[in-house]
Formats: sequence, C-alpha cells, structure tokens
Amino acid sequence: MELRKGHEQPAVSKLGWRYHHIGIPTDAPRPGERYLEQHKMHISGFAASPYGIEWMRFDPDSPVHPLIKAVPHVAFEVDDLQAALEGKEILTEPNSPSEGVVVAMILDNGAPVELLEFQRQKVTARRELMPTPFESAQLNLQLFDLRREPALREARAWFVTEFNPESFADLVALASGERNAAFRMVLGYWDMAASLVSTGAVDGDAFRAAHGEIFATFSKIQPFLAELRSATGEPEFCRHMETVVMAAPDADAILKRRREAIRAAVQARGQQRPQAGAGAGAQR
Repeated sequence: MELRKGHEQPAVSKLGWRYHHIGIPTDAPRPGERYLEQHKMHISGFAASPYGIEWMRFDPDSPVHPLIKAVPHVAFEVDDLQAALEGKEILTEPNSPSEGVVVAMILDNGAPVELLEFQRQKVTARRELMPTPFESAQLNLQLFDLRREPALREARAWFVTEFNPESFADLVALASGERNAAFRMVLGYWDMAASLVSTGAVDGDAFRAAHGEIFATFSKIQPFLAELRSATGEPEFCRHMETVVMAAPDADAILKRRREAIRAAVQARGQQRPQAGAGAGAQR
C-alpha cells in the first residue's frame, strides 16, 4: 500500500466523505448538554464550536461501546452509509440517535470512526411544515394569554423575585412545602411552552423574542439541573426548556447576565428593607 505523504489529504476525501465533528469523552458536566436516552449519554459543544468539537458524557450504565467511551473519535458525513460500511470493521451497527440522521461506528487502526448519513428528504419535508410567521405569532399570543391566569401569574412572580437558590440544598428547601405547587407550575408551564418549539409548532427565534422571561427562569435552575434530574429520576426534566434556551446565540452569556441581574436585584431589596424600617421608626 502506498503511504500517504504529509501534504496529501486523507484517502476519505477521494471517497466523498466530509468532516463533521470530533467527539471527545469527558466525565465533567458541561453547559448546554443534550441527553440521548437511547445511548444514555450527554452531548454538548457541537453547535457552538467552529471546529465541530463535541463533548460526550456517559451514564454509568450507558450501552455505548467501551472504546467510544474512552477514545476520541472523528466523524464524517457520507452520502450512502451502507455503501461506506462495506468491507469495514463495524464497531456499532447503524442506528438513529435523532430524527433525520443514521450513524454507525467503524474501527480503524484501533480508533473509533463515526459515519453519518443525513436523511435530507425527511429534514426538508419537516422544514416545509414549519409554521409561518403569522402562525407563530398567534401561538405566542395564546401562550402570553395563558401567563395571565392569576395562579400562574402569582407563581411566576414568586419564582422570578423570591426563588433564588445558591445551592441544590437551597433549591430543595425553597421548592418544598407550600411553594412546591408554584415551583412545579412555573417549570411545567415553560417546559410545555418550549415543547411547541422543539416539536416545530412555533418558530424558535420568534418564541425567544416574545418570551424573554424563560431565560431568567431557566437561569435559576440550570446550575442544579443535573442534580434535579438525578434526584427526581427524570432525565428529561425541563428538557424542552433547556433545548430552546441553549439554542439561542450566546446562551451561556445571556444566562450569566440574567443571574447577575437577579443577584443585584436581591441585594438591592435587602438594602431597602432596613432603610424602610428605619424610616417607619422615625415617623413614629
């Protein structure tokens, strides 16, 4: 076999394979993780990385091949997955981790390589079914009307102003007891609303523009989301909300700004209360 020279492209370029991403295993939770139930793994980073870097974090009982959990892999997009697999040592049989894509893992020189085939006809068909701007606007207005319901409005006011956990223990204490219903109501509403985006009923950009409160709401639970999911045994807890929020450009920066603004508001309220008390005493 003729050896490749240093300046030459790899042989896959002649096959029409196109670089897609590099997957790197990690044990550390990272912002914006998306959970793949089928593989019991969390992925993150790809959407924001200009180089296609994707981080992979695996549950202890993940069925993914041990080599993939331990060794980084490079991924290529192919036009015909079955043809690309011919004559290759298959590590993971073809499967569909998400709608519109089929993937498989092969073994090359002791390292895993991922091959992806995007089913573009299905993706295109779904895009054709996306809502018009007018339809998105109507649904956003209906969601806004739901927010005016008195019990939900009071719960949202409590969540935005009074629910300010600094630790998971704080979160549990604040969300327990008489405020448990408000906690569940607020998160249930926003996850339901976000599900209209993730299922294609509402345009994501239009939704985020109309419902900026979802960022403040999510910013309060995001630091404790992994613990919440573990404690409740619900790996999909607030998954729609997370997906919609983290799809925003500079989502991490937006959430950081929201948290900082909330902390400043809490401190300002704390300073005003003693002054109000002193003023009342002087009036007496």
